[in-house]
Amino acid sequence: ILISNVGDHDNLVEQDSNGYLFDPHSISDIASTILNFCSLSREDRIKMSKESRRKAEKMFSKDRNRQLSNDAATHCDRNH
Repeated sequence: ILISNVGDHDNLVEQDSNGYLFDPHSISDIASTILNFCSLSREDRIKMSKESRRKAEKMFSKDRNRQLSNDAATHCDRNH
């Protein structure tokens, strides 16, 4: 994953583990991020890809989404 470091993107990407974050206002940072990724071996790119998949499955699993929905409902009930 190559993604700008705005918003909560740092929750999706762990630098050098499953992707790279870059400053969207810095052309040199964008370019160096792309070059860093391109310089990885095929094996390292595959490893990064698998780590991204693992992280996504953990963050967006049915169980996790169900838990977040229940937490939100509980929070709303307490405030009304």
